Amino acid sequence: MPPVAGAFHAEIVAEGDDAVIVAHGDVDVATAATLSAAVDEALATLPARLVLDASDVAFLDSTGLSALVRAYRALPLGCPLVLRRPSPRVAKVLAMTGVDTLFVIEG
Repeated sequence: MPPVAGAFHAEIVAEGDDAVIVAHGDVDVATAATLSAAVDEALATLPARLVLDASDVAFLDSTGLSALVRAYRALPLGCPLVLRRPSPRVAKVLAMTGVDTLFVIEG
């Protein structure tokens, strides 16, 4: 069944040795668990890098921030967490909270 328009969903795709989570929608108290489940599934593939494509994430609340920090803490040694193309709004939240220092930011 296709995702409901406007609802959060995440797809996991392989890019070489990287696991890429392509996130769509807001990451908040109602959806952070879905993101965390995608992180767990992606890390089970033992990727070289875990990439979160956040180009289609317009909103990130404190629960979403917590999900990102949990993802960072779950990384195996030597596996960076990369945030790809975060929106200006999401990038601002990451910078204001200092969480941006935990990740490699692409784009």
